[in-house]
Amino acid sequence: MTVFRGMLDIFRRVDWILMAVVTLLCGFGMVELYSLAASDQPPDFSRFTRQVIAIAIGVVGIMVLMILNYRWLSSIAPILYATAIVLLVLVLVIGVEIRGTVGWLSIGGFSIQPVEFVKVFLIVYFARFFSERSDHLHEWRTILWSIAILVLPTVLVLLQPDLGSGMMIVAIWLGMLAITKIRRVQLTAIVAALIAVGVLAFFFALNAEQQSRLLVFLDQDNPDYAFGIGYHVDQSITAIGSGEWNGRGLGLGPQSQLNFLPEQETDFIFAVIGEELGFLGAMTLVMLLVACLFRIARSAMNTRDDFAVFLCWGVFTFIFVQSFINIGMNLGIAPVTGLPLPFISGGGTSMIAVLACIGIVQSVFVRRNQLG
Repeated sequence: MTVFRGMLDIFRRVDWILMAVVTLLCGFGMVELYSLAASDQPPDFSRFTRQVIAIAIGVVGIMVLMILNYRWLSSIAPILYATAIVLLVLVLVIGVEIRGTVGWLSIGGFSIQPVEFVKVFLIVYFARFFSERSDHLHEWRTILWSIAILVLPTVLVLLQPDLGSGMMIVAIWLGMLAITKIRRVQLTAIVAALIAVGVLAFFFALNAEQQSRLLVFLDQDNPDYAFGIGYHVDQSITAIGSGEWNGRGLGLGPQSQLNFLPEQETDFIFAVIGEELGFLGAMTLVMLLVACLFRIARSAMNTRDDFAVFLCWGVFTFIFVQSFINIGMNLGIAPVTGLPLPFISGGGTSMIAVLACIGIVQSVFVRRNQLG
């Protein structure tokens, strides 16, 4: 009876506004995936079904993480980091190649993308690292130690090669580092160093396809990029523009329904939304994402525990940066990196990972008045 009352008390203190926003976001994605599946000849609802299963698993994950005290994550953070490294090594050894990237593991007929879980694991680990060293984060020794922790998973991801996820891991670390007691001059030096490393990596580490993804972003009018990645971006912009204010209607977008738009269920699903639901539909989606980020930031600001603050801020950075890059590449203002749109894009692993993040934030929210 006591356990039941405790769980009931937790559910009473849940951020139900955040849950409503997340539900609407997932619903947005499911409607578009259903629309795309129904247009296939014959209709193929396999991805839609897998997404439903992923959401169901994610909802269970939210409930479990919400009930558990988030402080428990701090105790297993080293295990999560080690698990992340093992998963990334396994991918390189026995991984399945899809579209030029060895980033998936095939388990029982299902393909999972471990790097999505790795992002969550690293949020937890860096939250513990930064919260335990809050008084020493202005020291270069501590900063360099965090960089050493960052390098190994980042390199393993880039070896797949998965440029987008590698960038996301660095962005999560940098976003969490930015709210520490680090001095402004130190943060500026780190950003400058990252830019320098990025330039060197472009010339000496990236393969031809990865370079073209960045070059087409910088020079979209170059006829050399009329096909491949350049074609993807052109079709995306055309689809969004053709939607005008109110959209063509569900299942009535020619760019998406006639398969002119590539990767429409994953990378370019925002373009499908713009085409079928128009500017109003696309802006509604953006506002829902903003509302989600606002509620996450609110959880971070209302807690008195440093570990909880870093957890929430890591999740905020993850969802914000990934959403910004995905929508940006659909609009031609960001490089095509293959990052999914959180809550929306097809992809079971990505959905489970982002819903797990929401579970962590909810665990913080219901215990926001606790200290440590």
